[in-house]
Amino acid sequence: MQPTSVLKECTISLMQGERMELTVRSAWDGSLMTNAIKAYPREARMWLVTEVAKLVKDIDANKTLSSDEEIRFCCRSIVADFPSLRVEEIRVAFDMIRKGEFGKLYERLKTAEILECLRRYEGEWRVEMLEQRCAEERNKHFEQPTGKLEPLNLAQLVPDVLPQWKGSGTGTQIRKKLDKLLPKSAELGK
Repeated sequence: MQPTSVLKECTISLMQGERMELTVRSAWDGSLMTNAIKAYPREARMWLVTEVAKLVKDIDANKTLSSDEEIRFCCRSIVADFPSLRVEEIRVAFDMIRKGEFGKLYERLKTAEILECLRRYEGEWRVEMLEQRCAEERNKHFEQPTGKLEPLNLAQLVPDVLPQWKGSGTGTQIRKKLDKLLPKSAELGK
């Protein structure tokens, strides 16, 4: 497989069998499983079948996927039910199942249990990552501007729509009448 713009290098390395330590956060930066199947259908499906088979072998439950058809059905169900999961997230969720982070499986690991674990992964760990990413995006868009903030000058914002009353307002008219009636204080002192 050659890197394409659709798949990230870490996804290609993972699908080629490279063992890497992944976290929920690092898995979030991977490639969608649906994109991997579109770009490399044979390799992506084979990787998923291999991962499910390894999970079944590692868990070693009494009632588990036993035939190739059951494993293929499980893989088709994963792709159909979780189109937004990334390749790396599937690996992380399977590692969590191996560690027992989804609780006891009571000696049963069939397609329904695997799908339920992936639903819990989406509902608990993936939602937390989505919330963190949304908060980071929100903070990025609403950062405080650097530098000094100047006060708003309303005279610049509002155009002069009111006529200017120069010398003909009510106060001016009263003062003129009073000036005619009353002598000016300068004249009184003489």
